[in-house]
Amino acid sequence: MKTRYFMLARYAEIAPDGQVAVIGGDIDQVKTTALPATLSSVTVVTKLTAPIQEVSREYSFRLSILGPDDEPIHEGLTGTFPPLPIPTEPENKTAVYGLVFNVTALIFPREGNYKFVLCIDGEEVASAPFRVNKLQDEPRTPPEPIPLLEKAEKKVDSGVGEGKA
Repeated sequence: MKTRYFMLARYAEIAPDGQVAVIGGDIDQVKTTALPATLSSVTVVTKLTAPIQEVSREYSFRLSILGPDDEPIHEGLTGTFPPLPIPTEPENKTAVYGLVFNVTALIFPREGNYKFVLCIDGEEVASAPFRVNKLQDEPRTPPEPIPLLEKAEKKVDSGVGEGKA
């Protein structure tokens, strides 16, 4: 099995005719102000190809998310996709599988390089690396104090003693 593409996106869907719609595709970094960082969801979209004679069987898959030390940070997704019917007179010698995975509730414990890895029948066929970056806190300088109006001393002119006659 070969990979045509494998990417992370905010949203993706594959139509029955095989066309792919992607919104916010090609994610390669997550920027955060605090760690651990959380990401409510991400979509993994991929298109795989296989010779037509290899599609009459079921395939198993595992989508893993690995952290900076290649440790799993999410339980991942596993499953199977069913055999495809083999046409009696295949015009095309290659079958195409379109897969979309919606992964939710991701927690990234620290900064570093992460990756999504797709394995088919135990063999890695694709990966999408990305980086989690903590934004640096900008130094905050206290605002300049606003000068208070000083009480003006009022001089009361009594008219006495100042050379007035």
